[in-house]
Amino acid sequence: MKRIKLTKKKICLYSIISAFIKMRLYSIILAVIIVLCFLIKQCTTPSSSSHHWRAGGDTLNVAIELSPTSVKTDGDTLSGFHYEILQDYAKEKNINIQFSGFSNLKSAIQGLKKGQYDIIVSDIQTTDKLKTDYIFTNPIYIDRRVLVRQKTGEAKQFSQISLAGETIYVAAGGPDADRLAGLSREIGDTIHIIEDPEYGPEQLAILVALGEIKQAVVGEEIARHIAEDYPNLDINNAVSFNQFQSWMTTPKHQELCDSINSWLAKYNKTKRFKNLKSKYLRSTK
Repeated sequence: MKRIKLTKKKICLYSIISAFIKMRLYSIILAVIIVLCFLIKQCTTPSSSSHHWRAGGDTLNVAIELSPTSVKTDGDTLSGFHYEILQDYAKEKNINIQFSGFSNLKSAIQGLKKGQYDIIVSDIQTTDKLKTDYIFTNPIYIDRRVLVRQKTGEAKQFSQISLAGETIYVAAGGPDADRLAGLSREIGDTIHIIEDPEYGPEQLAILVALGEIKQAVVGEEIARHIAEDYPNLDINNAVSFNQFQSWMTTPKHQELCDSINSWLAKYNKTKRFKNLKSKYLRSTK
């Protein structure tokens, strides 16, 4: 994944991608995405060296997910739960932040490994598997994974056993595939898991709403945001317990992680943080 400096113009390109996904003609979607990806590539600034964060020193390079909860366009400005928290952190620490947008977590993780980014900001579940190679900040909030499918009009009780033999889409690179694999073992039957290498959770939920795919697993917060625009979505079937959502970095950035954790311990008790949760997190309402 090449670096994309997160300007309003480039965020709009990603927003256009999501807008075109809403069209029924899937072939047109693919053609437009190819063109936009080429244009974005021309605007990228490849990094040939890693950037190491130091308190009060260098720029903090952040890979941030383009989603309703992380960062999005709001009129002619950028907004988002994670985005505003990071801006508050940067202001208090007197540091600069360079944001790089992504929709595919797998690519962002590759950039983190290569030293292109100091930290990944997304709705990431803190699983034991990820903890073997990465470190996490203290939880930002709590979320759970839900099955997103179209409403059928039938009042039918959902059971995870009913997923036996079903095909379910997830975004590649995240822990959702592992969760479904574990669920498959629990119910003693096969769940066919497709890890989509191109689309993030937001786009997968939209594709479900349009009938392009049958179902997907995404975070509940993102599902609630998408359901506001697509009321035909059924987002009430949980496939996991509540889980901590944190930011992720590598062990070599332990100092950065400690700094964020120390700051969050005070910040999450402020009125400002409570207001941001009320503004962006639908499950808190």
